[in-house]
Amino acid sequence: MLTQERLKERVTYDPDTGIFLWKKMPSRGKSLIAGFIYPNGYIRIHIDGRKYLAHRLAWLYVYGSFPKNHIDHINRVRNDNRIANLRDVIRCMNQINCKEKAVIAKHGRCIVPHGRKFSVRIGVLGKQIFIGNFFTVREAEIARDAAIAKRLLIYTEKSV
Repeated sequence: MLTQERLKERVTYDPDTGIFLWKKMPSRGKSLIAGFIYPNGYIRIHIDGRKYLAHRLAWLYVYGSFPKNHIDHINRVRNDNRIANLRDVIRCMNQINCKEKAVIAKHGRCIVPHGRKFSVRIGVLGKQIFIGNFFTVREAEIARDAAIAKRLLIYTEKSV
């Protein structure tokens, strides 16, 4: 398993920009910047024959160990690996910060039209929880935000 010491032998990391640079060029014609942006938007870096996600390497570089849970990009930009933009969170908290799907973006995350009303469902630990039906989008947003806040509080207390 990759250690902080081995990582620092191979690359340097700037926590203000989130960029990794090779200390020694891996081969001729390659960039000084370590890693490649993959189609899913994340940066991967190959070290000692293994692929690593750059945001997890940033955590290792700064804190000395891999994160215990998932790394969340606070601003939702997958290749923004500044340490101030990264946080170690449980999966459901990371899912809450994911981008809204285009289909429901018109009314907001977790809100879908249901006849003349707006239905609110939130996902928690892989399950859909029905919150209720509301006459206006604003009422649905308030109910959704309250339900998410309640779930976050419960899971934050459990993870501490």
